[in-house]
Amino acid sequence: FPSHDRKGGNRLGVGGLVNLYANNKRKKFYWNNDLSLQLSAQRLGGSSKPFQKNLDILRLGSRYGYNIALSKFFIAVDATAESQLLPTYVGNTLSGSSTDLLSDFLSPVRIAVAPGIDFKPSAKISFFFAPASWRLIYVGNEILSALEGQPLGNEAGRQSRSQLGYAPKAQYTNKFFSNKVALNSRIAWFADYTNNLNGNVLWQNNPSISLLKG
Repeated sequence: FPSHDRKGGNRLGVGGLVNLYANNKRKKFYWNNDLSLQLSAQRLGGSSKPFQKNLDILRLGSRYGYNIALSKFFIAVDATAESQLLPTYVGNTLSGSSTDLLSDFLSPVRIAVAPGIDFKPSAKISFFFAPASWRLIYVGNEILSALEGQPLGNEAGRQSRSQLGYAPKAQYTNKFFSNKVALNSRIAWFADYTNNLNGNVLWQNNPSISLLKG
């Protein structure tokens, strides 16, 4: 609860999510592709306050697999790309001067390519493991790459950084209540061999409710 000497503030938020996918499954191979975009902004305070960017994530994923044994084991190549759509300025605002720019489309962008084994014990779950996953972080804007503390985490002026590590991933998809409710849950981990196996994890959960058939 807020203390009596503090004043409350207004908060107005607006945002949206777009998910697109295209999948192709044959007897010996599959090819899954998905694209997601999440955008949201918020304004803290009155109408005189500017809108701040709250969320801006652009993700593209693709995985191709070829069956090698028992219709459950696949040699697969997993590729992902992550960036943002709109520029971000000092104060996390959506507009500003060029000198206040913090990040922009493809600045940075993270690209990962991981060949490995995909195990599909059923149509609802899969486990993927890549012992050698290559990841590239690239800043297309030369001005941003020259800044101290730029998104690569290394010296200013460098536009790209490569990493090598291992990447386990898992996915669970199912439908409930006469196929009216669907759940898609994915978790991915990347550990850098050159950085004492330090890395990051991404866990995505997408529930949905069917309003009309189709």
